[in-house]
Amino acid sequence: MAGPLAAQTGSLRGTVRSTTDEPLSSPAVTLLGLGVRTLGDSSGSFSFRDVPAGTWRLEVRRLGYRTATVPFTVREGAATHVTVRLEPEPITVGGITAVARAPERARFEDEVQTSARTLGIREIARVPALAESDLLRTVQLLPGVVARNDYSVGLNVRGGDADQNLVLLDGQVVFNPFHLGGVVSTFADDAVEGLDFLSGGFPARYGGRLSSVLEVNERSGATTGLHGSTSVSMLATKLHFEGPLPGGRGSWLVAGRRTYADQLIAAFSSAAFPYHFQDLIGRVSLPGVLGGTLTASGFASGDYFNFVLTEANSGQTEQTFRFDWGNRALGATWRRPVGARTLVTQRAGYSAFFADIDVGPGLFAFANDVRRLALSGDVEWHGGRHVVAAGYVLERHDIGYHAGSGEVGIDFARLSYHPTALEAYAEDQWRPVPWLLLRPGVRLTSLTGTSFTGVAPRFAAKAFLNRETALSVSGGRYYQYVHSLRNEEIPITLFEFWIGTDARVPVSTADHAVVGLERWFGEGTALTVEGYWKGMHDLVDGNPEEDPALVGDEFRTARGTAYGLDLFVRKTTGRFTGWVSYTLGKVTRTTDTGERFAPAQDRRHTLNVVAATRGPLRAQWTLRFGYGSALPYTGIAGQWIHRFYDPGRNIFIGAFTEPYRTARNALRYPAYSRLDVSARWQFGWLGARWFPTLSVLNTYARSNVFVYFYDYTRNPPVRRGFTQFPFVPTVGLEVQF
Repeated sequence: MAGPLAAQTGSLRGTVRSTTDEPLSSPAVTLLGLGVRTLGDSSGSFSFRDVPAGTWRLEVRRLGYRTATVPFTVREGAATHVTVRLEPEPITVGGITAVARAPERARFEDEVQTSARTLGIREIARVPALAESDLLRTVQLLPGVVARNDYSVGLNVRGGDADQNLVLLDGQVVFNPFHLGGVVSTFADDAVEGLDFLSGGFPARYGGRLSSVLEVNERSGATTGLHGSTSVSMLATKLHFEGPLPGGRGSWLVAGRRTYADQLIAAFSSAAFPYHFQDLIGRVSLPGVLGGTLTASGFASGDYFNFVLTEANSGQTEQTFRFDWGNRALGATWRRPVGARTLVTQRAGYSAFFADIDVGPGLFAFANDVRRLALSGDVEWHGGRHVVAAGYVLERHDIGYHAGSGEVGIDFARLSYHPTALEAYAEDQWRPVPWLLLRPGVRLTSLTGTSFTGVAPRFAAKAFLNRETALSVSGGRYYQYVHSLRNEEIPITLFEFWIGTDARVPVSTADHAVVGLERWFGEGTALTVEGYWKGMHDLVDGNPEEDPALVGDEFRTARGTAYGLDLFVRKTTGRFTGWVSYTLGKVTRTTDTGERFAPAQDRRHTLNVVAATRGPLRAQWTLRFGYGSALPYTGIAGQWIHRFYDPGRNIFIGAFTEPYRTARNALRYPAYSRLDVSARWQFGWLGARWFPTLSVLNTYARSNVFVYFYDYTRNPPVRRGFTQFPFVPTVGLEVQF
């Protein structure tokens, strides 16, 4: 191939760490003799491409550390990896001219991975949201994702269901990452560095879900001084602190969030507001543990609703309705570099989800508990033209589901699942020639309690047409053995419950195929176009015709197909930044009884525009416009009066009205659109940084239909639409110190 890629060059990748093995963020790195400079990222990683073959010297600078100069050798067509360790030294440095590569540019040049997006916390914080920034609502604006309505942060990715996304917080699984029945996500942004989102064709190191991977990355705490922030919005209050551990070895961070409406009402009246939610997240980083770095993190979220149905009196006890749900996660990760080319990672973790409904005393109770224990490990070796990785996952799920009435002594359902999975993977990213990257891989899955053993091949390839353009393909097989049963036809998720694979519940399977073109325009603007296809089998759903007296017919299966086109234009430099995403998609499902229908997430066109700039009133302004074509729903064609007849007395003794439904999802809601605007200011006062925020959702007050209600008592019958978010102005304030 002609052009620069055919020259006798190689690439250089490296990391900068302290002598105690703590990653050093944003180091200035210079290739001496070439005059090429770059700025490392938040984890100290940096890279250069098209370095002429030969021996060179690397100069690394960072404020507070002694400058280091290290030699290295680049071989033709090979990738060289170095680790540079800096010694602490208070110094004064002059100006450094540096050009930093965006994470997506680095991925474009060095990795073969389709359908991958990276967002930093600053980008997320700028996007207009309900009361405060929201990670999951920002992910909903990326290509391939369908947001079904304003009241849900659920992710339907390339035709998949909301439970088919692997959500990881610092490497630990989070089962149900939202509050308020889906309106707000559980991740407070104070402790988050950013996220990586893979919407399809993900490599062999990921498993357990069919559709996508969302990795939320916690950040390490400050290594010098005590720092923190507090904020208040119209929804909740947040507080976070961070600093070094005693003795200066390592760092810590803790952040919390809680709604305050219940406390505010209780302070000024005798009335009680029955609901609140809360989050708590923390992280400790400790270098120098067995030659590596140990990080421990914890996460807890909970929603608590307690409502008095009837007050107690002389003839009746108090009747209440209680609904609680939440997540727990604890994890530890140990990483150790072995030499200059190998990185060893070991993880241990515990994740849990709970949902409890109680109508009391003793009238009705529902409980779903999920507990996951896991060990996993990875080894990654950088060997010139190869980056070889292998690893394992050993995890056990204990899942319980119960619904019944203690008052009458009836169990409507009592189910338990205990799947244990042993998985192993191996993959190799290989650059056989400078213009080609290949990434074959395989993942093996074996489950106890069933005879299932699955082999999931994965493959990806990237061919560079020139320095700025590349063609990519990826594909593979994916398995899922824990499932969340929710009625996808209901537009909001009030609750869900999880089940696991056993002799009656199958392992779900999906096959992905993705082909794409990526084109860069300089260092800060990129265009990506991808076509995708996904085939799904043995999808698990509740059986609406189950017999309560029969064990084994609680669930049914379905198969499905999704295909479409994603377009993504992103600009990260200059006066105007942001992105445009567009998805053209089609989804179909067929049940095991032969019923064919469009699932609730079958949206033909989805468009999102996010644009940010420094504008009037010295504010950072962000505009977000969203459009979605019609989503399907099952309509009510009419209703009939269901009467009960007593043949002994020859009379009707009661009746109720029963709806007559159309074919499943045969109708469509009107198209959706919304324009949001936000402004964020920054100023210093009293030794702190202040960030007031003003957001306006649905600025032109469009009435987007959420759900229809029918009144057949009127003649003619009346259909009324309940709308989504109206015109909503919100304000907030964050103070950093």
